[in-house]
Amino acid sequence: SVKMSEQEYSVGNPLLQAERDDNISLRLTSGAHSLVLRWGYAPNPITNVVFDRGDTLFTTNINAPAKYDYAASYSFGSRIRPWWHLSANVEFTHMYLPQSQYERRITQVFLSMRHTFSIARSINVDLNANYASPWIMNDKRIADRFKMDLSARYTFPRSQITLALTGQNLLARRRREAITSNLMLRNIDWNETAPMSLLASLTWRFSAGGKKINQERIQDRNMDKYRL
Repeated sequence: SVKMSEQEYSVGNPLLQAERDDNISLRLTSGAHSLVLRWGYAPNPITNVVFDRGDTLFTTNINAPAKYDYAASYSFGSRIRPWWHLSANVEFTHMYLPQSQYERRITQVFLSMRHTFSIARSINVDLNANYASPWIMNDKRIADRFKMDLSARYTFPRSQITLALTGQNLLARRRREAITSNLMLRNIDWNETAPMSLLASLTWRFSAGGKKINQERIQDRNMDKYRL
């Protein structure tokens, strides 16, 4: 058991079974467009329960009766202009737990978009952003999240030296909220999950020469030493 607080413990369950999942997916692709449909079923999804013994609360994991997943995603990736490449993805997920003691229908939307700009063949700029709507995990509600990263790379002509500048979480939801709520407990947590960071790097690509190595000569043919 793990002591969470003076009156709360997390305990194991020796009867807990590994969750089994069955999935069927269908992918349709046409040029730069792709559509994916997915259906999933888990006969024994893992969930958690809270029970009390006097003034002490205990949390443990159990196998729930069933879980159904329905998902659809659309993605696009192509060069919009000779200097501009766009990759985008939209995903919709719906989960149904018919006998859950918490939320029985859970829906989430995920969006991502990446722009790559090429300038004068020596400069590349990447702008990447993604968003996920609020999510529910058993009795815990997790707030939505958003972040945007920006990076730029410049390759010096002839020298094969590349200078890269990267900024992560330039725009982001800095604080994430998680609410645990059930019949016996209500707890609110705030976490700083997306600090802004800046990174600079210098890379030098070099070649060892044009001499070819005969792979037949270096291949190890003595397989007896690998036998037990």
